[in-house]
Amino acid sequence: MDASYFDARYQPHPDRTQVWKAVAEYLEPFIPPSSRVADIGAGYCDFINHIHGSIRYAIDTNPDVARLVAPGVQFMLTPSIERIDLADRSIDVAHISNVLEHLSHEQCDHLFDRLEQVLAEKGRLIVIQPNYFFCYRRYWDDFTHVRAFSHVSLRDFLVSRGYQIVRMEPRFLPFSFHSFLPKSYALTRLYLASFWRPLAGQMLAVAQLPTYNEKESIRQVINDFENIGVVDEILVINNNAVEGTSENVRGTSAIEIHEPRQGYGAAIRRGFAGATGDLIFVCEPDATFLARDLFKFLAYSDDVDIAYGSRTIRTFIWERANMGLLLKWGNWFVAKLLELLFNTGYLSDVGCTYRMIRREALLKLLPHFRVNSNFFGPEMMVRGYQMGFRCVQIPVNYRERTGRSSVTGSMRKSLVLGSQMIVLILAMRFGMDKWLRLLR
Repeated sequence: MDASYFDARYQPHPDRTQVWKAVAEYLEPFIPPSSRVADIGAGYCDFINHIHGSIRYAIDTNPDVARLVAPGVQFMLTPSIERIDLADRSIDVAHISNVLEHLSHEQCDHLFDRLEQVLAEKGRLIVIQPNYFFCYRRYWDDFTHVRAFSHVSLRDFLVSRGYQIVRMEPRFLPFSFHSFLPKSYALTRLYLASFWRPLAGQMLAVAQLPTYNEKESIRQVINDFENIGVVDEILVINNNAVEGTSENVRGTSAIEIHEPRQGYGAAIRRGFAGATGDLIFVCEPDATFLARDLFKFLAYSDDVDIAYGSRTIRTFIWERANMGLLLKWGNWFVAKLLELLFNTGYLSDVGCTYRMIRREALLKLLPHFRVNSNFFGPEMMVRGYQMGFRCVQIPVNYRERTGRSSVTGSMRKSLVLGSQMIVLILAMRFGMDKWLRLLR
């Protein structure tokens, strides 16, 4: 924000320093002292001046902020808040307070694209934001507000961008410093420690980028595909894989490609863009699938444009595979919804990542993909049926995975993902593709 906004809406309160000192102490457990921290939209620098870190950046579009930074804090002037001039993987914690409501959908997408580049492995994001659910009467009094988040929509937005939610507090702080509550360090500490927070209109979200940990299995998976003798090219898409993954890829025939955007969909779309074969296969490197099942897909390759795997056929579910009743019947239910709404052939699974597509079909589909996150799979299925491609689903072996799934390893996350898949399918069926901006 420029100086005129500060003058009109953001006049400093004499007690804000003491309040933010207490807030910073409350947030300390999420910010190790060795962290490299960036305060995006630093404003009066209340947060960045009070926290500890090995490197601290105050980033703002207002040059006057430079005179407010404490010793040891580096000020960075940026022409727009979504253009963060920091090196990739150079930040451990990013803090955003009362910024997102001032950004358009496009600006917000650009900001999060950039955050995914600058945040290090397991990087954390701390968001303090007006919660529209609790402050709707006063929310639009600020003439610069252009969009609204509730604790529900903010959680879903962060998850759709590939983050794992570490902490979500729908009631965190009062809506503004203009509330009648007394303000001091001690009272703020007491307020934050209380289970009842009167007049709370601000929410807190702490989110973390997951680390995709398949380094123990990836070499064996690559070798298995090399050994079946029909694969011409293997691409490994690395978008925040755990340290050591690249070393396990080296020495194989696979080509490693780094993708800065987070999310399963972003990785698959990058792989699709780089693949050169006539038949392109997708398979996760967590050892849940068998390389030899590729021949099942090949059996249909002359007759269909796209073949999808299914993990829900009991005969092919191995012992200790991550396919309990909830996952199995949840996938089946969403698949049947898709089958009903789009009049497809038989479907029993929307979450299987083992699939094949002919190059001609892929080139037509690529410009239409929008989703970067974990429900890219159903988007690809829906768009394929919408464009009239010949598709089939076939059963594949499904084994115990190496490592814990960052998505289906939790019942709550599985339920959230399933609900979002349903929203996506309904939105695409009834021509509301603009909703995909929220699910990216």
